Amino acid sequence: MKTRYLATVGLAIAIIGSAAAQSKVVHEDPKELLTQLNASGIPLVLKPQDLKDDFLALKLPGNTGPTWVELFGMGRQRPQSGISIVLDDPEEAAFAMECLSVVWYRGDILVMGGTRYMITYALDISEPSALRLRLFDMGKVSAFDPRPDLLAARFRSLKLPSISVDRPGVQSQSAAISALSNGKQIGIGIFILITDNDDIYPYVQDTGTLKGLVQPYIKNEALWNTNNPDSRFLFNMALAGTSASATQSPSETIMLFESAPAADGKRIIVFADSHAKRVDDAEWRKYEPTLKLKLPKVTKPLPVGSKVPMLTPPTTPAPPKKGKK
Repeated sequence: MKTRYLATVGLAIAIIGSAAAQSKVVHEDPKELLTQLNASGIPLVLKPQDLKDDFLALKLPGNTGPTWVELFGMGRQRPQSGISIVLDDPEEAAFAMECLSVVWYRGDILVMGGTRYMITYALDISEPSALRLRLFDMGKVSAFDPRPDLLAARFRSLKLPSISVDRPGVQSQSAAISALSNGKQIGIGIFILITDNDDIYPYVQDTGTLKGLVQPYIKNEALWNTNNPDSRFLFNMALAGTSASATQSPSETIMLFESAPAADGKRIIVFADSHAKRVDDAEWRKYEPTLKLKLPKVTKPLPVGSKVPMLTPPTTPAPPKKGKK
């Protein structure tokens, strides 16, 4: 570990970390002190790409009280809820959200006025392209939880376009991403269902019956939640009872859709090739005609609530054998 010492008039600061020790006198002015800290190799701000592999992700317990120290007013207190990160990949978005709840630490300790602080860096909600210096009073932190699953290398690879604060009554962007993931999983479940049934869509009369038929494949009824109180997922009834091969453009044909747009004007479409995306009104109008496709039916209608995906076609009785004369 390196040890470097800074001293101010009436305020002693020791940065524990290196074997060599040095002493400097700086002005009491906070701005000058911050400049000295920065000049001593303790940056106030880190770019995500500068987060080295020796930084570890730590999650401190929520019952330690007010342990955040905002260094001379730098940065701001992070809200505990109502935050969402917007990324196209749901897994990357989930990882980024986890990173909002941790600090990055590599063992450096600051001693200031007799109090020992952990020198850490945390994602800044006001500027997602920055990690800002945060200090934890070690006297108030009895324990912390390492997060070895959150790697600095993976964090560096994230592209963080924006972080948003959720507003009451409005579907959050994190909720929209979650709903899109739900739609994708349902789409995959339907795709497997028809694969198991000769590539034929069940001839259902309503979405509720399809929901029951696909349940064994998705195992989670909560996936039907759109996170939008004004909408629900509906099946494209034009596909019911048709052969998948009859759909000429699966990647542009609606299979499942959100019945109404969210507050941002977008809704989810799951296509017949099982990919999904959120579309605005202009895109919706482009794909909406596929809800009225006239495709040949190759099986019989199922009763509402049917537990089987296809009715067995009636067997044609064999002609009676002619007896010998």
